Formats: sequence, C-alpha cells, structure tokens
Amino acid sequence: MTLGELIDRAGELEAKVDGTRANESEYFYIFRELVRCKRLHDSVDLLKHMKERGVKELGRRVSHRDFFSACRSLRVVSVGFEFVDVIESGDIRPYNMLVHACATAGDLQAATLAIEKMKNAGFEPDLQAYTTLLGACSKCGDVERAFEVYAELKRAGFEPNEKTYGSMIDAISRDLATSLKGSRKRRVDSEHVRSTLQSCFMIFEEIKTTNMKLDKIVMNSLLTVCARAAVVPSVRKEACEKVAMVHDEMIERGFELDSYAYQALICCALAEKNYTRAFEYFDEMHDAGINGTTEVYTVMIRAYGKLGKADKAKLIWYAMLEDNIIPDQMSYATMMRLALLDEDDDFCDELMTSMRRNRVRPGPELYSTLTGVAARQGDASQVEEIMQNAKKRGVVAPIECYNSLIAAHARADRPDLAVEAAGKLEAAGYELDAISYEGLIFAYAFARDVEEASNMFERLLESGIRPTFPTFNCLVAAHARSGDMDEACRLVSVMKQHGYVEDSITWRELLLGSVQSGDIEAAWKMYKESRASGNADSERALNTILGQTLVHIRSLTDMKNRSNGKPNEFGSFDDEGDYIAQEWTERAVAAFHEATLAGIKPRVETLSTMLACLRPPSTDEQNAAEYSEVARAVSHETSSHEDAARYYPSQALIMYEEAQGLGIVPKFSRDDEDFVYDIREFPPAAAEVMLLTWLRVVRRRTDAHGLDATIPTMTIRVRADEEVVRMIKEQHMDRIDHSLGRLCKTGERLLTLLRRLRINYGGGLQEGTIELSGHALGRWLQGFVPGDFGNHTGSVFSEHSLSGGVRDQAMRIRANSFGSKDDDVWTPSKMRQAAFNIHDYYGNDDDDPSDFGARPFYPKNWVSQSYVSSYDEDDDDATDLERILGSRK
Repeated sequence: MTLGELIDRAGELEAKVDGTRANESEYFYIFRELVRCKRLHDSVDLLKHMKERGVKELGRRVSHRDFFSACRSLRVVSVGFEFVDVIESGDIRPYNMLVHACATAGDLQAATLAIEKMKNAGFEPDLQAYTTLLGACSKCGDVERAFEVYAELKRAGFEPNEKTYGSMIDAISRDLATSLKGSRKRRVDSEHVRSTLQSCFMIFEEIKTTNMKLDKIVMNSLLTVCARAAVVPSVRKEACEKVAMVHDEMIERGFELDSYAYQALICCALAEKNYTRAFEYFDEMHDAGINGTTEVYTVMIRAYGKLGKADKAKLIWYAMLEDNIIPDQMSYATMMRLALLDEDDDFCDELMTSMRRNRVRPGPELYSTLTGVAARQGDASQVEEIMQNAKKRGVVAPIECYNSLIAAHARADRPDLAVEAAGKLEAAGYELDAISYEGLIFAYAFARDVEEASNMFERLLESGIRPTFPTFNCLVAAHARSGDMDEACRLVSVMKQHGYVEDSITWRELLLGSVQSGDIEAAWKMYKESRASGNADSERALNTILGQTLVHIRSLTDMKNRSNGKPNEFGSFDDEGDYIAQEWTERAVAAFHEATLAGIKPRVETLSTMLACLRPPSTDEQNAAEYSEVARAVSHETSSHEDAARYYPSQALIMYEEAQGLGIVPKFSRDDEDFVYDIREFPPAAAEVMLLTWLRVVRRRTDAHGLDATIPTMTIRVRADEEVVRMIKEQHMDRIDHSLGRLCKTGERLLTLLRRLRINYGGGLQEGTIELSGHALGRWLQGFVPGDFGNHTGSVFSEHSLSGGVRDQAMRIRANSFGSKDDDVWTPSKMRQAAFNIHDYYGNDDDDPSDFGARPFYPKNWVSQSYVSSYDEDDDDATDLERILGSRK
C-alpha cells in the first residue's frame, strides 16, 4: 500500500481534550512497520505528517536505534539527516547514530556534516562521536583526516580508548591498501608507505604507555598493516621485523591467534619468500583447530603454485573443502591456473563441477586466468575463444583478457596482430595500461624490431604510465643483444629512476651484450658487477661467462691464430714456457668455486664448460703431428698412461668428484658390484673427465688392495646411433638448440678417448652402451701382455699394441731419436715441459698419500683458486647464448 492509503486507513489525527491526538498509536504502529520494511523515506514522510498535525515529542516516542539500524543496513545517509531534523531530539544519541550510519556507508563528507549538525543543535561531540568519525575516516582510508580528528579529540580533552586506537590503526591499514592498489601500473611511493608504517607503530607505542588493555582487534590491525607494507620491497625487511614483534607481543599477552592473524603472518612470510615459515604458520593454524578464511587458503595455494608444487596445492584445496570453506571466484581462478599449467585436465573438470555445485558463477577473475594460461602457450585462438565464451555467459571480458591476447600474439612473433589486439582493447572501452604496452614492446622485441619497440616505449612514457619491470628488462635485452650497450645502460638508469633495481635477468642481458661485443674484459667486468650487486641467481650468468672464457681460451690456443713457423715454435706456450691462457683458466676456476660456495648448484652443462676450460690445448707434439708424418709417428709412441695425463689436469678430476658430492653428476658405485653409469645428458667434456676420474678411482683401489683387487665393470649408457640421428634431425628443425649437437658428440668423443688411451671396451654406439670391464682396466694399469700373439700385432688401439711396445717406446723416448739421421726431428722429449708418467697423474705408491694427484700439469700452478660459468666445447655452441628473452618465451 502507498503511504497515502495507509494514512487514510489510520484515520484523522483529531485533537483531544488532554492535548493528544486520536489514532496516534495507529500512526506509530505504521511507522514501526515502515521502518521494519525499510521504507525509510515513507516513514520520515509519515513523521512529517504527524508533526504537521500537532503530534508532540516525536523524538522520545520513536525508536532511533531501529531507524538508524535500517539506515546502516541500506547504507543510506540522506534520510537520516531528514529524520534528525524532524524529531528535533534533545539527546545527543541520535546524532551519534547518524555519524555512525555515515561511517558505515563510508561517506566521510556526510559524517563531517553530521558532526556540524550536532554542534548546531547545541551538542559538543563526545568521545563516541569522535571515535565514530574516525571510523568513517577508516572506511574511506583518509589517514590525513583521521589524524586531524584524532588531534581534535585530544584538544577537546578526551582520552582515546581502545576503539579510538583501533579506528586509527584501521585507517592507516586502509590507506596502505589504497596506496598499493594498482602498483603494477604506477610507481608506489615507498617513503609514504614507510612513514605510514612508522606512524602506526607510534600509535602502538602510545597505547602501551597508557597501560590500556589491548584487544585482539588492535593487534590484528597491526599485523594487517605490516602484511600490506611488506609488499613494497624497500620496506619489506622493516615490515617483517615489526610483524614478528607484534606476534611475540600477542603470545606474551596470551592472545589466541585467529584466522586473520595467521593470514597476515603467512602473507609476510611469503613476501620475504620464507616459504618454510609460511607453511609452519599454516600447519600451526590447522593444528590449533582454527578454520582459515578463504583468503588464507587462496594465499597458500598461490604459494605452492610459485614453488611448482601442484600436488601440495591440491591438498590445500581439499583441506579447504573439508573445513567447509566455500571457495570464491578468486580461489577457483587460482586453483584453475595451477591445474591448467600442470595440464591436469581431470582436475580442471572437477573444479568446474565444484563451481556449479557451489553456485559460483565464472567471473572476470576466472576468465582472466584462463586467457593468461592460453597466452603463456602462445595460443591466441584459444584466448579469443575464451573471450567469446565469457560474452555468451554475460560476463564482460576484463582488460586482462585483452592483454592476454596481445601477449599471445607477441609470443607468436606477430607484432601486427598484437597491435590489432590493442585496437580491440580500446574498442571495448579500455585504455592501454602498463601490461598492454609491455605486450606490445615484447612483440616488437621478439620480432627483432628494436626501433619500433623503442618508439612504443616512448609512447608509454608520454602517457604517464609507470612501465613494468619486465618491460625494462625486455628493452635492455633487445638493445644489448643488438650491440647497443650504451642504450642498454641508459635504460638501466631510467629503470632505477622508476624505482626498480637490477635483477638476475637484467645482469644476464647486460652480460650477454658485453659477450656479443667480443670484449672479454668488458664481459668479466659486467660479471663482477653483477656479483657485487648481490645477485644470487647467477647460474645463467656463470654459464655465460664460462662459455665466453672458453671461447677466448680456444682463440688463444688455436693454431690457426698463431704465426706459422718452425715446428718447435708451434703450441700454446710463450718463450718462457708459460701457458698463454693460464690467467683465463684461473678466472674460470675462481668463478666456479665462488658460485658453488654461494650455494648455487651448477647444471651439468655448466660443469662441462668449466672442465673444458681446464682441458689442455693440443700439445706441441700433437700440433706438429698435423704438419709432419715423422712427428705424427713420434706422438703415437707416447705411453697411454702419459697420454691420459695430457688430456686433463688433476684439478679437473678433483672438480668432478666435488660435483658428485654436490649432486650435479651421479656418484660411482662404492661396492664391488657391476654398475651402470648414465651419461646421456653429459656434454663431451664432462664425459671425458668422468672416464678419467673413474680410472683414478680404480687406481686408488689397486693401490690400496693390490693389483689383484676386484674392479667392478662399469657399463656406460650413451646415446645410441639411432637416437643421435633423430637428435641431429631435431637440431636442423630447431636451430636454436645447439645443445643437442653437443650431446650427439658425447659418445663419439668418449670412444675417441678410450682408443687414444688404448683401453679395450665392449659394446658401442650402435647399442648405446660402452662396457669397461674390471679385468681390462686391471691389465691396462699393469701394461700386462696377455699372451704371445706371434707376429700378429692386433688393432692399433688394442692392449696388444700397447703392451707390445711399452718397453721399446720407453727406450725410444729416452734416446730422443729414431736414428742418427733424425737428430733434427722434434720429439716428445724436446717439449718445453717435462713428460709425465702414470704416477704423475694417478699418484705414486712411494709418495705420501696426501700428495696424491697434487702435481699440476701446467707450469706455475695451472690452477689456484676458483670461480666458474657454463657452456661447452665448440666455439659455435659456446657463443650461442640463447634466443632473445628465451626465459619468457
């Protein structure tokens, strides 16, 4: 019924002799029913009608509490002002209720007007009014106005209570949330965040000086402030220290932590990447029987997602359901993203079924997640299909969906289609944001159009939008790899002006740029600067600098780069007998050791590059053998044990054993049983050093237990010929992955080494296995002749050819000549460094065991301290340093 019909039904308000009006009770009953039905404007109009008809003392005869409770539930304030004017109450309480309603609605301006109305009515605001006004400031996140009200409260002579302090801290917390909102699109004022955090704890210290009893709400608000401030990198350490202090204070005062407290503690732990502590907090919450909020479970799921532990995230998801926590759209979106990245289609279907069962309609968050995963896969058609599905369901595709479409085209190296997608974004009523420009710049960078990428960056700066950190890294990489190091360094300066600090990707790209310039000294300078900056994730940088160092060592020792002359002038030693690349090898070893001591676990490719840097270049006699048939014959008379020592220094074998301890490569079997050693993923240098290290282990065994000691048979797994052919075909189809080419050479290089050492082996590349029997290795170490084969000389690489010539070889080597006519022939004994025997390399039974293998192969302590990097053998392979921005593609 309309208000007029209700008034007609109630009858006229006729005056009585006692001054009252007829049917008043009926009118007050209608007022109460209108308030109950939340027809507030009709209820106020009814009061006005009653006032006009002479009904008195309306303020005393109606329920202020019920009326303003309805105002708060509807979050309306204008009708509250009308109500106060009509009732003309002589009590301050309706005015306090009006302020409270304005605060609940988050209307600070209305709350301020309510205070003014209170003063105009002749009432001075009391502590409750000021506290309520602070609540309005808190709702609006207006921390400046909150401090002004706080100052007014004190000037009025009131002492703040726990609700007052709670409102102040809550206002600071909401102000932080407002300051950090959209931080990816604009620069966050870290100093403002820091000062706000400090102001909050100044209030906390003031509370403690008043000896006021702190409540859990205040403590939880403090934790929330710290959690929000921890998002800012420059304030993170201070915020995490303060959250630990508040946590200890709560435990000391006997507060029981609730889900909101645990949520703040977990967020702070995750902000400083202390995942262990975050998981401990979650387990502590669960063990205490506290049901976490949806936000807590969502944060934990996201944490496991960052660690790549989809199975753990699923356990958290099921735990949330067991606690009867209904997931929201964000929870479903987060879990769906992990399931899609994990390619768990069954679980994706389960999530969709759960959404229908819980009546959670797919929202913008879910569609943003779906398009984001499709964009990571570079599938633009799937992104468009998801957006069409959202349109059919009546969901307006958010700007993130359009940004995903731009990113998908960027990953497909189609900048033209990325620009077209940006046009669709603007046609949908959005404006390009920082992520949109990031996608466009990546599109041009992937297409190697550095000039257009720079132009797009200028447009971004002109728009006043803060560029994202990946945008800067992309441009630094594009200019560095195109050879424009000056522009790359300038961009780093601009990046710092926008509040960013170089990370591992930035330093890696600067290093790659220095490497491509061919300036090895500049590359090492850049590497040292990255380490000095505290860059922890330097495995890639280590790989890069070692690869470039290996290339430089090869260039120094390459015969093609040295002047032609007499055979005795060939080689890699200067006139004083010093190895010309010794400095660079020592740098590589020092870098490798520094990285491993810093906790970095190098990949096997990095280890192989390090070992390749240690590998001696071709000796003078080997180089001369390329030019002289006589010298070639001489080189083949060297003892196979001496030959082993010429391949790698003992330092390489020591480093391989250290790598086994670090878990970079598998360990050898420690018992007497035969075993299989898989080197299918080993680059050639690592495989060669593995073999030599095993020979040293065998030598130790025979030294300790005698020549009759049992030596287990090692079966080495290598890539079979069929697999190598397939890999070579893949390499031709994808020329970016040169590591396939290196892996294809591993088996062949290992067989070459075995033949050069004249060690019998079984199997071969056709089967993909190489068998080194313990019996054959034992005979190789002894130089034993198994029997008289008459005039049959056997294979040139067989044990027979080795043993049959050992004594004669030694005599010829000592004689320095093959005859009186060969006095001018350059022989091994005329090398500038002394020849080595097996004990120089594998140890001498007569020496102190502690000196085992300690003698360096090169003069002047070939290796001293250590530091490393990573690419392997061939020059072409070593200089191929990944595709531009390969980590994001």
